[in-house]
Amino acid sequence: LGAARLGLDPARCLAHEDAVSGVKSAAAAGCTVIALTTTAPARALLDAGAALAVPDFTGWRGWLA
Repeated sequence: LGAARLGLDPARCLAHEDAVSGVKSAAAAGCTVIALTTTAPARALLDAGAALAVPDFTGWRGWLA
């Protein structure tokens, strides 16, 4: 819904989430999801649809290159 309101294609959006339900929602919407392991284990977040699970916001920078 957020992407639609901004006129963006969800496939071109990067979502950051720390909850399994949030990862599932963003992935189902078509977003690429980077999960923060602050509230759930990495395996649970990856199984929910995250492309990458990292401990904090700096952990995904190398993934963009």
